[in-house]
Order: sequence, then structure tokens, then C-alpha cells
Amino acid sequence: MYHSIKTKRGFIQFSTAFCALFFLIGCDVPAPVAEKTPEPSNNVSSLGRVIPVAKIGKTEDGWFQSYADAVSESRTSGKPIMIDFTGSDWCGWCIKLDKEVFHTDEFKKWADDHVVLLKLDFPRSTQLPKDVVEQNSALQQEYAIRGFPTILLTDAGGKIIGKLGYEAGGPEVWTRKASQLLR
Repeated sequence: MYHSIKTKRGFIQFSTAFCALFFLIGCDVPAPVAEKTPEPSNNVSSLGRVIPVAKIGKTEDGWFQSYADAVSESRTSGKPIMIDFTGSDWCGWCIKLDKEVFHTDEFKKWADDHVVLLKLDFPRSTQLPKDVVEQNSALQQEYAIRGFPTILLTDAGGKIIGKLGYEAGGPEVWTRKASQLLR
């Protein structure tokens, strides 16, 4: 019995001394800091892959050529992104779609009301800036694009809403199909 009292007393003395020492020198553990939720990046795809940022403006027809800019506009406007994967100078169906649909007033009005336009071109005779080529190639891989023209409708996060290609019948037929996908 004497031994257990002596052991308890020693333990109590040690514990008291340890606590006092700990209190005097303090604890060097930083206080927890609330982490900020990172702002969504405009160049991160829906699968979390980083897409190279192309530093290029809109075309004269109002199509973005920068994925980051299109995503930013989509977030601001609340409109989905219409991505046109095209071979503008060699793909016969791309040229036909561009001429019969995308260059019409009817399509331009529909697009202004419904989507943010993004053109990702893969020309053969025109040299694009390196950052544009890298961006376009990364998005082609991201979405597993195998043929042209491929038109994707996506949300600002990159999630696919619908997929289109060339449709005979002009802008009325094409925009009707696109509108059905957006519903």
C-alpha cells in the first residue's frame, strides 16, 4: 500500500511539473487557420486537368478562341459554352457547317441568346500561336474528339450537355436540334 501511494504521489508531482513547464514555455503549435475555398480556375477542365491558357481574343464573328475566356463569360452570363472543334481550312463538313449555319444571321441571333461561342481550330495551312495549339490539343484529348466537325455544348465546368455535328437543312434545323439539347 505504501508503494502505491508513493508511486501515485510521484506521478502527481511529475504531472504537475510537466503541466507547469508546458504552460510556461507555451505550445509552438499554430492555431488552426480557416482555409479559403479556392476560386474555380477557368483553365481547369471538368476532369480536373489543367488546360493551357491561350492568350488570344475573339474572332470578328464573336467566337472566343480562349477556353479560359469562354468559361469566364459562361460563368458571368449563365449561358452554356458551345465548342466548335473544326478544321477550318481542310475539313469539308466543317467548311459547309460554317458557311450554311454559323455565318447566318439566324444562327448569330440564336447564339447571342443561348450560348457562349468557342472555336477550337485545327488548321493545316495556317500556323496558330503555340499557346493556342497547346490549348486546342489539350481540349481535343480531354473530350476525346476523333472527328470534325464536333460541336459540344458544355456547362461552365466543362460537363457535356450535348453533342452535334453537321446537320443538313441550314440554321433553322441546326439551332432547333441544339435548343433541344439545351433543355
